Amino acid sequence: MQMTRNLSDAWLAHWVTETTLDPHSNDTSLEHLLGNDSASGHTTGFYLGIFTAIAVTNSLATLARAFIFAYAGIKAAIFMHEQLLKKVMFAKFNFFDITSVGRILNRFSSDTNTVDDSLPFILNILLAQLAGLVGAL
Repeated sequence: MQMTRNLSDAWLAHWVTETTLDPHSNDTSLEHLLGNDSASGHTTGFYLGIFTAIAVTNSLATLARAFIFAYAGIKAAIFMHEQLLKKVMFAKFNFFDITSVGRILNRFSSDTNTVDDSLPFILNILLAQLAGLVGAL
């Protein structure tokens, strides 16, 4: 996704460079007025078509990323809950004498909430920032 964002920025820079650095900036010919860049030979539709393709690819990559993060978050929550349940089920009896059922239930809900809500969000931000940093280099 970050690659397509950087690619769209680079394409816009290329488009602006190609169309504004025309040596005939006061040219009022019909070809220039219709958007045909005489220096590069490409129309505005060409540049816009490439930009649209990059934008659609970015949207699809963003959608795929959202589904992957949601799926991974659910799998992580299921794995963590099973591990917690396994540890509690095989705990010694004096653990239940020392620890109340409310504290055990609170730990289950707190840890599951962290994995469900906070962890995917923070990981998403971390990966986006790292990819943006690498892309800027």
